[in-house]
Amino acid sequence: MNPDYDNKQSGMKKLAPLVVVLIIVVGLLGWWLGRSDKPSDTASNDLVPVSTASEDDAEAVKSLVSYALPDGWQEESCKAAAGSVYVRPAGADDVDCNANPSSDVKISIDPESTKDCNELQSVQNVKKHVCISLYINGLRSLKATTEYLASSSYGRDTTVESYYVDTGKGVIKAEYFYNSENRFQTSFDQLANSINVKN
Repeated sequence: MNPDYDNKQSGMKKLAPLVVVLIIVVGLLGWWLGRSDKPSDTASNDLVPVSTASEDDAEAVKSLVSYALPDGWQEESCKAAAGSVYVRPAGADDVDCNANPSSDVKISIDPESTKDCNELQSVQNVKKHVCISLYINGLRSLKATTEYLASSSYGRDTTVESYYVDTGKGVIKAEYFYNSENRFQTSFDQLANSINVKN
């Protein structure tokens, strides 16, 4: 046996764990530095009802992604909400652009480009907030559930289920709003999980 070779092998075995730890530290540091600290914007509630989805509203979302609506679900829009597609589930009330929320389901471009659960921590008028990271069709995504109190802008206890899907060109946000009766959760999850980036 060659003692020089054995010493090199022993040194390599001691060095390997250090290299692994350094790679992990560099990865975590890169993730931490890449997080967004953008302030949130407020949206206008000055909306005008429109009975069907307008091309402009749908194009902003659909230029980035495609998705499959569950059977009987229809796209609608509100004129002053460009960049949003309101979705009316089968059996749900019509879209009311002057209400908050305007419809049970909404798909939009997230103006804040939310990519991390830490960016969603709102503590005002919230009873419960849970957020997890996941992948949808290979896309880095978030799924958040937030229970708002009646003292919130919704005016009654409201739960919002949200998916944030990072397309690489922008973040698409799919939201499902409900009060006491959660009738469309399964179909909403199917809709959100059907989101794919367009080439």
